[in-house]
Amino acid sequence: MRQQEFENLYQEKWLAFAEQCELLEKRKTLDSKIDFSANYREVCHNLALAQQRGFSPGLVGRLEKLSARGHQLLYKNRRSLLGRIVRFISAGFPRLIRKNSSLFWLATSICYLPALIVFLIVWADPDMAYSILGSETTAQLEGNFNPGNERITTNRDIDSDFYMFGYYLWNNITVDLRTFAGGILAGIGSLFILLLNAVMLGGASGHMLNMGYEDTFFTFVIAHGAPELTGMVISAMAGLKIGWGLIAPGNYSRKNALFIRSKEGIRLLFGAIFLTAIAAPIEAFWSSIGTIAPSVKYTVGAISWLLVAAYLMFAGRQGDTDGFK
Repeated sequence: MRQQEFENLYQEKWLAFAEQCELLEKRKTLDSKIDFSANYREVCHNLALAQQRGFSPGLVGRLEKLSARGHQLLYKNRRSLLGRIVRFISAGFPRLIRKNSSLFWLATSICYLPALIVFLIVWADPDMAYSILGSETTAQLEGNFNPGNERITTNRDIDSDFYMFGYYLWNNITVDLRTFAGGILAGIGSLFILLLNAVMLGGASGHMLNMGYEDTFFTFVIAHGAPELTGMVISAMAGLKIGWGLIAPGNYSRKNALFIRSKEGIRLLFGAIFLTAIAAPIEAFWSSIGTIAPSVKYTVGAISWLLVAAYLMFAGRQGDTDGFK
């Protein structure tokens, strides 16, 4: 690409970034839709390209000044690590989900539509549960959620709850990491893990309904399922973000596209881990309680889903940047 083409391609973005710098220098607030840190990283990338391709000193100098302004604004009042994490969770993460809403709904559809299809298949033909889930998994589900099981009608001791909390936390985060890592295979790995979990969810739900164990099963999964399943969907979304960078790098080389998309993908992964980490104590200390009325558990579960939806839709609508660099 020649210098003139390069300038024509990015000129408007540089001017817009300069205006954003000017507003921040005057201590004004940017529009909530503006991701200042992402714009800063793009200017830095443009500077690196201009230097690498030997463009004119005037252009390189202009981009150096612009990136220096951005760096100063971004880091001069840099918060502590804890403060930046809190700001990311409270505002940056839900804004990032809304920014990538199309990808979020795609990943959500890839999860819940196959789960619904498998659920209907098993519900209509109970024998299909053994083919889809396997006889061992099916037998384990039946044993775990049989209303006559002592585990269902009595509560675990506190030591067992803490042990299960550690297990659930480790297991949930491991699933997120594997799902995300699958993105490096052009997104195929992330899709496979997401679909596999969707099939298991749909098959288990249909089989438990056929067995008459719906109250013991659904009251167990409904509350922690909101953050856990949403976290799994977002970790797949993060993996697809990387995979798409390899498939369609746009104006960048595949190496640069992978680097740029990975930054945003990792931030999505952090948010997914936050959600699944929330699910672990709910699953260990609430979902396992067998002496609470099903109506109460269904109510709490519905509230859990509403809270997750409200968080992703409305949190962080005020403010400037996401604060987690």
